[in-house]
Amino acid sequence: MADDFKRWRIGGITITRIVELGPMEVGPHELFPDATRDDVKAEPWLAPNFVNEKANLVIDFQCFLIEAAGKKILVDTCIGDGKTLEEEALSNMTTGFLETLTRAGAGPDDVDVVLCTHLHFDHVGWNTRKVDGAWVPTYPKARYLFNRPELDFTLAAEHTPGDEFVAESIQPILDAGLVDLVATDHQVCAGVRLIPTPGHTPGHVSVWVEDAGESAVITGDMIHHPLQLARPEFASSFCADPEQSRASRRSLFGRLAGQPTLLIGSHFCEPTAGRVLAHGQGWRLECVEVAVPAE
Repeated sequence: MADDFKRWRIGGITITRIVELGPMEVGPHELFPDATRDDVKAEPWLAPNFVNEKANLVIDFQCFLIEAAGKKILVDTCIGDGKTLEEEALSNMTTGFLETLTRAGAGPDDVDVVLCTHLHFDHVGWNTRKVDGAWVPTYPKARYLFNRPELDFTLAAEHTPGDEFVAESIQPILDAGLVDLVATDHQVCAGVRLIPTPGHTPGHVSVWVEDAGESAVITGDMIHHPLQLARPEFASSFCADPEQSRASRRSLFGRLAGQPTLLIGSHFCEPTAGRVLAHGQGWRLECVEVAVPAE
């Protein structure tokens, strides 16, 4: 039986969604300190896809495989198995993610580029895997694209004792010489480029995909949940610079409003993608179902 992967085709480029964990339920105030369930209820368009009957938010942990210009590009690498993390529920997981990724069309030796929108633990975890007790690059033939502001910020930050994601998921890639430091507007290949969307972290980027007059943007964590379309002022608990993150959201949503470009949310549960429409003082998401059926 075919796996139910969600795929979108942007011209001749294919984007495939690979879920590691989810859907997960979270209270609006847990993710956005300024948000309440009344704020959620005020946006009925969020139901039933993105909120549940308790007015809690629903999110996924996932990554995206882009196939473009003969390259397989992995956008973010989720949480990872066996990681030592501050969040106990996400530590020492066993998910079968690599087998799922292989079924999606990209085994560890097939990936050409690993592109991390930023370096938080849930976007770098499968950068590495444990082999014979050591953390080694999961994708040994790939180049890992980081940018200097993001890397410097991550390495300089104080991390909670017991949270070893830098040592387990980032440092081994640096030690292996697989990192390319690129600009925040770097052209990855024909049809795929980075766009700077700072605020969540200093070097945060989103990924712009464009071919044959069609386009999409994979958000990373410049937006965590569609509620932030209607309320872009809601910054997450994890934003390094909340005001800058608000500016990045308003700028991108304003650019996309009324355009055919797909917004593909890195933590959006199904249907994951949609078009941005003006809505009151903000925006909303017009959901778009998969454009390419599972193979």
